[in-house]
Amino acid sequence: MRQHRIVGFTSFVLAVGFSTLAVPASGAVIPFSVRGVSAESAQITNLAKAQDLLDGKIQSHSDITAVFDVLNFNLSGANANGTPDFPATSPGYQTNFAAEATAWLRIPTAGAYTFAVSYDDGYRLSITGNTAQSTGQGHVKTDFLPMTFAQPGDYSVDLVYFQHLGSAQLQFFATPGTYSSFTDSGASFRLVNDVSNGGLALVSGPGAQPSAVIPEPSSLMSLGVAALGLLGRRRFA
Repeated sequence: MRQHRIVGFTSFVLAVGFSTLAVPASGAVIPFSVRGVSAESAQITNLAKAQDLLDGKIQSHSDITAVFDVLNFNLSGANANGTPDFPATSPGYQTNFAAEATAWLRIPTAGAYTFAVSYDDGYRLSITGNTAQSTGQGHVKTDFLPMTFAQPGDYSVDLVYFQHLGSAQLQFFATPGTYSSFTDSGASFRLVNDVSNGGLALVSGPGAQPSAVIPEPSSLMSLGVAALGLLGRRRFA
């Protein structure tokens, strides 16, 4: 009976150690939630119609929500540059659609930041108290949007986008400081949430804590050795 209790205890200790591998690593990327809605037959020519499509006031062909680490869409006939298709787009339904990306963005320090939206056709960006938009149609454009944050913290992001005809593009960048071009001296634009390259990070909600840390392999080995050592002591007690 004693031996069975010892083995059971050791198995429990080892199970606790190895089950920790299933916990997301600290700093794991929290994605954008992106809802895409394609119109059945309506012409989506401005933000008002895009919002009507998202609100169900215009008949939709498809309505899909998916997650994406970054907003880096470029749809031009065949998918361009290896970037993903917008949700709800498919052959025959790659025009006249809307998308809405939502997230919580962590601003690490107070001060000025510049966001850049590259788009074709139009968008509306809202970041807790800051709003910018463009309803223009035509070729790809980039708007540089300086915003000032009085304090660090977590801010809600809502980015509505629409596509009428032709190619579709949406990219979302940011850099600390105030700039009017990607090439301005000192600018370090990165896709928002491209954390491996220094981009501003998303969080799961305001005040969210970092994910649990996966123990280093050496820690797991030490845990196993300690358990085996305890087994030896108990066996010969």
